[in-house]
Amino acid sequence: MRLDVRAAATENPAPLPLPVWDDGQLVQRLAAGENDALPLIYDRYAASLYWVLNAILNSPADAEDALQETFVALATGRAGKIRDLKSYLLVAARHQAFTILRRRKREGDFEDVAELEIAAPEAVSTPHDFAHLLARLPLEQREVIALKVWEELTFAEIAQVVRASPNTVMSRYRYGIERLRKWCGEENRD
Repeated sequence: MRLDVRAAATENPAPLPLPVWDDGQLVQRLAAGENDALPLIYDRYAASLYWVLNAILNSPADAEDALQETFVALATGRAGKIRDLKSYLLVAARHQAFTILRRRKREGDFEDVAELEIAAPEAVSTPHDFAHLLARLPLEQREVIALKVWEELTFAEIAQVVRASPNTVMSRYRYGIERLRKWCGEENRD
């Protein structure tokens, strides 16, 4: 009895399993110059980074620019020195956001970051009311809330990203949440 491999392969074509790469493997592949690593990292982290950037910058267009610059820096940087990919991306994205905020301030685009409105509410998938209220918070509180809510980071992890003590991060979060609750209560009464 002879087994016909070609016939068996066409009768039951089983899809090849796609490899699932962990962050460490993706960083190693990126450092080795493998071209497909960057899109995999982008697919894994771009959406959540975008929400954090949008919360910090209050501008979908600026958030997209900062996101792009974050990944350009990753592609052209020293990937071999990255120990924690998610933390690296959050710190790099935060750096890009603050670069944009400094540029805005230098160019006189705004008086107070807290007074900015989200430019395109239809581009935000969170409820507009929440996005509007979040935009009213001071930058430090917006940033911590975004990292806690969208990235689900612990206060210790957030402290590393924003380079503040965990107690400071917890205070920023608590004060921000208190303000949001107060404002939500006021809007519900109206």
